[in-house]
Amino acid sequence: MDATEGTYEVEDIVDERIGEDGREEFRVRWKTYGEDDDTWEPIENLDDFCTQMIEAMRLKKKNLQENAEPLLPILEIKSEIPETAQTVLIFCHSSK
Repeated sequence: MDATEGTYEVEDIVDERIGEDGREEFRVRWKTYGEDDDTWEPIENLDDFCTQMIEAMRLKKKNLQENAEPLLPILEIKSEIPETAQTVLIFCHSSK
């Protein structure tokens, strides 16, 4: 926080979600603060420069999803009770 101006400086926008009230919220990383101090902010709390950060975050997430390797099943566990049998699959990324 800049004590002279009473404002916080945004370092990065690191995630997004839909809040309990149904509005978009963005996880803000504050300059000179750590990850534990991130807060969820509605768009109206952010300035125009943050819009560029939001677009960059979305592009980064999209690229990560497109380049992610598919998850591979490595273990299958079945219940011992046939009439209520359930299958649980545990996934991990391949280690190429």
